[in-house]
Amino acid sequence: MNNFKINKISLNSETLGQQLKREREEKKISLEKIADDLKINKKYLSALENGRIKDLPAGVYARNYFKAYTEYLNLNTDEILKQYEEEYEGKPAKNKKNLFIQKVTKARYFFSIPKVFKITAILFVIFICIIYIGFYLNNLISPPKLIIFSPETDVNINKNKIEIKGQVENDANIKINGKDVLAGKDGFFSEVIFLKKGLNMVLIEAQKKYSKKNEIIRNILVNLEE
Repeated sequence: MNNFKINKISLNSETLGQQLKREREEKKISLEKIADDLKINKKYLSALENGRIKDLPAGVYARNYFKAYTEYLNLNTDEILKQYEEEYEGKPAKNKKNLFIQKVTKARYFFSIPKVFKITAILFVIFICIIYIGFYLNNLISPPKLIIFSPETDVNINKNKIEIKGQVENDANIKINGKDVLAGKDGFFSEVIFLKKGLNMVLIEAQKKYSKKNEIIRNILVNLEE
């Protein structure tokens, strides 16, 4: 804070802002330096000097800015605030009220828009996550695809063996009548099984680690000649 001799501002025809500007210029202090020292935007200090109170933030900020500016210039703070009340707070209450309400309404409207977008974005991300998790869990527990090419349906044969051919979804384990069967990289598998005379039930099972089983049954009737 600059140490200057305290001066008393005379309440003459000059406005409060004009007197502050004159005092600053007499002390040869730039507006930029005061803005930097007080951490107040230069445009607000300029508004004080030119009496543009409507350009200042709403509420009590104008009074605080005037007080800080006055103390910085080592002027009589009480007298400055008294003149501030006479010049600005002494205006008709209607104008003062409208100024405050207008600024607060605009501020609320300004801040409400990003908030709506933020909430919408969060809800959208949550929705996408729920859809993804649901899809992942469904894919995890759903039975793997299983196709049997041969035999395509239940059959009657006159020999005691048959070749089971099919294709299964990748990463699925295959069992035929409880026996593990190896599938190729493309999912194709082939296994010869031996049958007994009469009706044979062949159970083909496909299952992933956490999934349900996919089962296909072929009934094969074997007629062997005596």
